[in-house]
Amino acid sequence: MRYTPRRRYPGRTILFLVLLAGVFASCGRTTVIQQHGAYIVELKEHAFGRLICQPREEFSFLGQVSTGSKQYLGTCGTPGYVTESLHMRADHSCYAVASDGSSMVYFHNPEFCGAGEIARRKRGGVYLHTAKDGDRLLYDDSQVSQAWGGRPLDGPALRVAWTSATPSKTGAHRGQLIVISPSGEEMIEGKASSSSAGVPTVDKQP
Repeated sequence: MRYTPRRRYPGRTILFLVLLAGVFASCGRTTVIQQHGAYIVELKEHAFGRLICQPREEFSFLGQVSTGSKQYLGTCGTPGYVTESLHMRADHSCYAVASDGSSMVYFHNPEFCGAGEIARRKRGGVYLHTAKDGDRLLYDDSQVSQAWGGRPLDGPALRVAWTSATPSKTGAHRGQLIVISPSGEEMIEGKASSSSAGVPTVDKQP
């Protein structure tokens, strides 16, 4: 009897695996780690834990608190080994919310693992969002990058590293750190400035 080889469908197999991965990605755990004013910060964890993607922080704004409708703002994350090895008391590399809950400054990473298409539709970088005026890009990700570690700050602020060859608005050069408050004020870390009123300074306590 003549042997007839079984037909294989590699395209169907690939499609099945992609769909399966999407299902597992959507089955992760979500935990609200901060809600201040109309701003919500959620910790998103993959269904397989850190085996595939590191946990990420997702930022949202409640346009109408009464209805609970959320506006997506951005995604950021700090690898667990960074926070564990540096023994950081607080992570200032992703976001900061104003004490009165009226504004938020955050770093958005559109390519963070697991963030999805909604994150990739928005340009990466540092944004300032206010309840009154909405979203505004301060610096894109060709100018700044996340800055992990460093001394604790004495108030809410975002710390980023300046990576552009062109100086920042406050005169920061490549490799220097910038501290940005939730109101959008900024200063070069370690350098006093007359225009840095309202920007948290480095905590001098050991």
